Amino acid sequence: AEYMGAILDCSASIMLRVRSSFLSHTRDISKLRFLVVDGYSKAGRDALESGGMLTAGTLYQRMFQEVATQINTQISAHQPIEVETQIIYPADPNYKSPNLSEFDGVGWTGSSLTIYHDHDPQVTTQLELCAQAVSARLPQFGSCWALQLAVAIAGGTVSRNPRGREIGIGRKVFLTSAGQQHPMFQGRTRATFDVFSSHDDHVTGDLPSGVVHLAENGFSPIQAVTVKFPGSEFWAVQYHPEYTLHDMARLISCRIPKLIDNGNFVDAQAARNYIADLDLLAANPSRRDVAWRLGIDQDITDPYQRLCEVRNWVLHSVIPAKQRRVAPTTAKAATAAQTTFAVAFDVDGVLIRGGQVVESAKSVLKYLRENNIPFVMVTNGGGVSELSKAQSLSSKFGVEINEDQIIQSHTPMKTLVEKHRNDHVLVAGKRYESMKAILENYGFQNVITAEEYHQRDPNAYPDLQVTKAEGTNPDISAAFVLTDPLYWGRDIQVITDVGRKHFSNGKGALPVYSGCADLEYSSQHEFARYGAGAFGVALKTLSELTLGKNVLDIRTYGKPHLLTFEFAENVLTRMATKNNQSISRIFMIGDNPLTDIDGANAAGGKWVSVLTKTGLYQHGPHQADVLVEDVGEALKHIRSIQQD
Repeated sequence: AEYMGAILDCSASIMLRVRSSFLSHTRDISKLRFLVVDGYSKAGRDALESGGMLTAGTLYQRMFQEVATQINTQISAHQPIEVETQIIYPADPNYKSPNLSEFDGVGWTGSSLTIYHDHDPQVTTQLELCAQAVSARLPQFGSCWALQLAVAIAGGTVSRNPRGREIGIGRKVFLTSAGQQHPMFQGRTRATFDVFSSHDDHVTGDLPSGVVHLAENGFSPIQAVTVKFPGSEFWAVQYHPEYTLHDMARLISCRIPKLIDNGNFVDAQAARNYIADLDLLAANPSRRDVAWRLGIDQDITDPYQRLCEVRNWVLHSVIPAKQRRVAPTTAKAATAAQTTFAVAFDVDGVLIRGGQVVESAKSVLKYLRENNIPFVMVTNGGGVSELSKAQSLSSKFGVEINEDQIIQSHTPMKTLVEKHRNDHVLVAGKRYESMKAILENYGFQNVITAEEYHQRDPNAYPDLQVTKAEGTNPDISAAFVLTDPLYWGRDIQVITDVGRKHFSNGKGALPVYSGCADLEYSSQHEFARYGAGAFGVALKTLSELTLGKNVLDIRTYGKPHLLTFEFAENVLTRMATKNNQSISRIFMIGDNPLTDIDGANAAGGKWVSVLTKTGLYQHGPHQADVLVEDVGEALKHIRSIQQD
């Protein structure tokens, strides 16, 4: 209660310092400065270093740099970022409070301290610092001790775990229903995963108001939370994304006597053998025998998976918070950016109906182009290159549309290139050569089509006769479904076969990235037609019935999925920034309540959903912010809102 009071009574002077500092010192939103709070005491840090381990603050410093590299190399739609960090040690006697206005976010490490020792100055100092960061409305992220800190600040309870210490690999962390919807875990290839872990304490009892439970496992009921404070959030996990195999080996080296007492090892030799395996796999990630012996897979060895939560915190919490504080500028203009709106159009049913251009579409697009208003086409269609689609639509509308303005269901898959650049990947969809060319154009180096896979193994689907090709099929690391195939049966069989092999080789679930979103679409026919999403349903249903839920990990792209809307917002933001503009609202104009409208509503933030009557929707209940007859009326409504 004392610390919550400090939060609610936050001083105006702190807020003024924060705002003035951002405006005067950190105008460029691509430069992020993090305060790293090393929660260990001096004695705790010395103990770690004596065992050859980096201090917690240094691990966090390294982690933020790794995350920046991932964003810059793998999130192609995002503006590159630079990261600076400053480490502080609030448990030290000579600690001095930092100027929080100099930072864009706070990262809290683990600690050897205990949060419920609330009369220990080493603990109370950190509770006070956390309250100050909340008062300054700074986004916060933390591991282990930090989760307990965040919940304690909100009024929750922490105690010693009666099961003892969870250390090494925390097994079978699974997402709650809230966790499955939360952006913290966007990019996780499965809803149950393993993590690096080391803690004695855990959160107990009922969670206080504002704390959202996101993940748990059999050892600790609270493995991830977000804590909502006035104007900010604290994202926290009970595990350690900052660790690597090498770091865990060093930590266990420091804890051998305790772990023998805890029953983790029968003797010191058993501990040393385990440590040797961790070091061996760290030095040789391809050693499948060692990974099998340790029970480790890509949850632990793949940095993109391991750092998922931290990366999403930067993308979904830190950067948006800074954007709200700082008016974007360009190198060409020192004046404040001009506020504008942006538009995301669905195509079929909004701009085109039954192959014909909707009457008002050309004039709407012309107005946006002439007035330099950012817009994109967000369609669940696909199967052609973005350049080809842009040229086709430019011809139809008589308005120049650039390649970057086309977001098809599979366009956000560009962000997966660094993860799978050199892997052998399978692609399915109509017109296989086109599908292969699309992925190769994105940057994937080893693409094999479902047709080629079948030709090398004709017995894979004997009902469809093919001429046997030379060679054998390689091990496939991921499958991409860009559109619904013509031969559903064959492609479902091939994908599930690949999944079986991937799983039986000890590699876990096969990632299947599917652009099959729309169940139905409007056309010249009197009834709606089944869309690519129907193939996605068939693949998921059949694979789960025959293989279970752990062999294929199907992740769907396109509307209404959040990833697509975030990708679109990043593209629009880049367009606006180049023109010294700041986007106030993004209007999603669509005809499908289940994809266009639900997706925009779920994205929240700047998104406003606008439903037209020129496509799938004709009448009845809806959840749109605005209902209009057609795209022309939509623009009139948008302009009236902006003028108000």
